[in-house]
Amino acid sequence: MSNNEKENKIKKWIYHAEGDNICDKCMAHNGKEFKTLKEAPDLPIHPNCDCWLEPVDHEICENCEHDIATLEDLGAAVMDMKNKIEQLKKELENLEV
Repeated sequence: MSNNEKENKIKKWIYHAEGDNICDKCMAHNGKEFKTLKEAPDLPIHPNCDCWLEPVDHEICENCEHDIATLEDLGAAVMDMKNKIEQLKKELENLEV
């Protein structure tokens, strides 16, 4: 697959400021998303720059973050219910004795 074919599959690029030499310019770009590689800053920005661009070849659905939070809440609720059931079982065992 050619570089153009690979780049055409990339939906966006995410800038990551990392390393021991993070300057204000690098930090200003940290976490920013760019639609094309041409829009992103040229790297390295400075000597010893450890920043990098993450290619993202998929899109996250608009509601996914909400859905994940909902699932986490449901998981916590299920664990609470499981704990309550275990507690009720113990109480029931004590009543039967």
